[in-house]
Amino acid sequence: MKIVIDANIIFSALIKGNPVYIKILNNVDAYAPDFIFMELEKYEKRILRKTSSKQRMREIIYKIFKEISIIPKIGLTKTNIKKAYSLCKDIDEKILRM
Repeated sequence: MKIVIDANIIFSALIKGNPVYIKILNNVDAYAPDFIFMELEKYEKRILRKTSSKQRMREIIYKIFKEISIIPKIGLTKTNIKKAYSLCKDIDEKILRM
């Protein structure tokens, strides 16, 4: 199964530290847009306040991103962007930034 990972899923995995996220990612083809890194940087301090330690957060990030294929914006066609928008517009309006 192919899935697209939203930044909120990454945030939740980092904050909760629950290994179930890694198990799920091990069993699917996971993809994320490159701007997910900007979202992580933007909320890094908030995430750190809610996690047990910076070292633990780094370990989880490594495990998560080992399982996710990052798709750069330049690799997306206008057709794919329009399709993504139509699928996600009611869920996440940030797709408009693409």
